[in-house]
Amino acid sequence: MHRLGSEKMERYLPQVRRRLVAVAARRELVKYNSIQNEFGGRGYFGQVLDELNRREHRFGRPLLSAIVVRDQPNPIAGEGFFVLARELLPASSARGKRALWEAERDRVWSFDWTR
Repeated sequence: MHRLGSEKMERYLPQVRRRLVAVAARRELVKYNSIQNEFGGRGYFGQVLDELNRREHRFGRPLLSAIVVRDQPNPIAGEGFFVLARELLPASSARGKRALWEAERDRVWSFDWTR
């Protein structure tokens, strides 16, 4: 896997965050492939989402990438989301994947991103 340099990471993070906050405000989901292509991030976009989630978590905010889903009939976050969610939110490890994802997705949708 290609590691994204810190300069590029710092350039992408605010752009991706703004895009996801806008999606969250509409209580929508965004497909991983769609947003990855929007930011030209094939091969490193997961790294951007992970770093974004780490930063949001540090400030007590929900894991914003919970609204980024795989393109399938029953949308759900990808495996990378669950690996990081279990690391950052260890109390959630007792939940099944769908319950964990739905709870975090709902936290993202109901959070006041203007504060």
